[in-house]
Amino acid sequence: MRSKSTNRLVAAAGLLSMAAIAALPAAAEQECPPSCGMDIELPAETAKAPEIPDSQKTIIAVRGAAMLATVSDRRGRPEKAATKLVFRKAAAGEEGEPYTPFVDRPGPNGKPITEVELKSPGRTRLFVRDDEDHQCFEAPGCKFDIVNAGESERPELDPWIIIKR
Repeated sequence: MRSKSTNRLVAAAGLLSMAAIAALPAAAEQECPPSCGMDIELPAETAKAPEIPDSQKTIIAVRGAAMLATVSDRRGRPEKAATKLVFRKAAAGEEGEPYTPFVDRPGPNGKPITEVELKSPGRTRLFVRDDEDHQCFEAPGCKFDIVNAGESERPELDPWIIIKR
């Protein structure tokens, strides 16, 4: 009698865990909102690129969203932790807005920014554009580089941000 109850409980727990796993978003995507941010960590070895969690390698943001970016250095050396986000600028002969999802302030009067200096240590507030005059709507979205300016020999990391229509 006891083993039947245990088996049922184990089966019920297994079904609940499978349902919870199925409800989670894809491991390599972050929906913004509800989760709006990027946690950048600089490894102790300068030969390694900045790291972000797998769930933040592709951020799918709604127009007008606000995000927070944080930078931390495993060695605790703030003078070497200067980091920025760099988006592709329009090349010579290309028309249109810069290839960036961010503006300097929220709302329709925000100006596109192609480089964002991140506070280190601390959080930097980022504002996602709310217009349609940029290339981030083209598949799959805006590719950008996370550049550690404090240690120029460090490789760059290049995640994606995709803006929903």
